[in-house]
Amino acid sequence: MINAEQIYHKAQLLDSTRLQELTDFLDFLLTKKPVQNKANDIFPETQLESIDTPSVYHGKPLTIEEMNDAIEWEASQKL
Repeated sequence: MINAEQIYHKAQLLDSTRLQELTDFLDFLLTKKPVQNKANDIFPETQLESIDTPSVYHGKPLTIEEMNDAIEWEASQKL
């Protein structure tokens, strides 16, 4: 564990620019307020569909490789 005396001695070795950057960073950390948002505020609760619900997709089942190929193809079309 680092104590205040060790920090003081290390700070003596830093140039003024670096010391100011560290001071600004510490000020930021000490004044930053924790985020009060709950997960539900960002991502609303959803319901899972029933296993009896018919699938929206009516094509043939795809393998992971086929899905990855489709993603690569789509990505290449956007350039």
